[in-house]
Amino acid sequence: MFPGRSAIKWRITFSYVILLVASLVCFLLFRDSLSALFIVSGITVLLIFLLSLYLSSNIAKPLRGLGLKCRDMARGKLELEEESSSLCEINDLLQDFAYMTSSAKQRFEAFLNERRQWIGIVDQMEDGVIISSEEREVQFMNSAAAKILQVSRRESLGHPLVEVVRDYEIVEAVYRCLKTGEQQSKMVRAEGSSLSLRMTAMPLQVPQRPGALVVIQDITELNRVAKSRQEFVSNISHELRTPLASIKAAIETLEDGGIEDKMAAHLFLGKAGVEVDKMTQLIQQLGEIFRIESGSVAFKIELQNIVPLIEEVSQELQIQADRAGLEITVNISTGPLLVLADRNRIKEAIANLLHNSIKFTPPGGNIEISAWQEDSFVAISVADTGIGIPAEDIPHIFERFYKVDKSRSGEGMGLGLSITKHIVLAHGGDIRVESEEGKGATFTIILPGDREG
Repeated sequence: MFPGRSAIKWRITFSYVILLVASLVCFLLFRDSLSALFIVSGITVLLIFLLSLYLSSNIAKPLRGLGLKCRDMARGKLELEEESSSLCEINDLLQDFAYMTSSAKQRFEAFLNERRQWIGIVDQMEDGVIISSEEREVQFMNSAAAKILQVSRRESLGHPLVEVVRDYEIVEAVYRCLKTGEQQSKMVRAEGSSLSLRMTAMPLQVPQRPGALVVIQDITELNRVAKSRQEFVSNISHELRTPLASIKAAIETLEDGGIEDKMAAHLFLGKAGVEVDKMTQLIQQLGEIFRIESGSVAFKIELQNIVPLIEEVSQELQIQADRAGLEITVNISTGPLLVLADRNRIKEAIANLLHNSIKFTPPGGNIEISAWQEDSFVAISVADTGIGIPAEDIPHIFERFYKVDKSRSGEGMGLGLSITKHIVLAHGGDIRVESEEGKGATFTIILPGDREG
């Protein structure tokens, strides 16, 4: 073996030495013969042929296999079997290729893991995300977008954007973004639903794969809150306008000389005092709702027998019922009915319902308070024979300031039922209403009972 030389060079050199020695031997043996030249040539051709076969077997074959592996890699097949060769150079090349394949596989797997993480993050977003290609086809869509647009996420991929979105305003904005390369924003109403959407289309500056990133936000709840805030301010203004006007009128009357007449002064000052009490009550009720909603009210939850509490409420409001010409009856099952509740708050809730029935039941009517065990809960109902509630108003009666008929609502401010609902929900209970216009209404409070009993 020749030190410092590679295996291929050594084999080729050795083959040529053999060829040279064989040629010299043949030439010495047959130097006087003309056939010596032919013999030497034949031996040379034979040795060259054998050398070619050797090189083809040991060099060309591994190289062809290496070429096939390259094509497999181009098709995405990274799981390749390792091979070896008897030639050091070819074997080193195969080992280097195997190392390159392993490194490429690791990088590709890292890329796939990162891609899965980003897709997972985008898929958890509440906002809808769509990626449109320059050819206006859907390349990606997260779950939120599919839910908002009410389409199948899997079936949408690869389809034209106009077929998937089905909203010409959104589609036009995306097309404009693709054409101009500028961000587009638009407020739209989802077709076939009551959803309010904010759409933003942004150009994707990706080399060789331009497109648009579309973000769709459901702002229905934000609009509802904004509308509720406007209605709240409007209702407050309305509720304060009447008592303030009455107080102003009383003051002006007193200023115009009414103060000199003691009876008139007493009358107008009394009216002003009543209106001040109304505004004070309004502020107190609003404060109570806000405190309950924010969780800042400390409820003293204890095991209570609801029976004496109901009797207490009915007795306190019996005077108002007598004045209105109504009869209150109490119908309670035998034995104590135990609930987990704040006594004063539940008493307030029942009193609100009873007061509401007194206000909306014509003279000669009847109001019945009932209570009974219902599985692990206790139900308390207040049923009247009053004017009832129209079907279209039932979903709204627990809203703040909502009045079924303002002409018949008397001096109420539309907060009693809202407060009652908040109190019941804060106890982990529920409140139901059944009514038919002209035939009375029944409100039922469901409270958690004694879980250990």
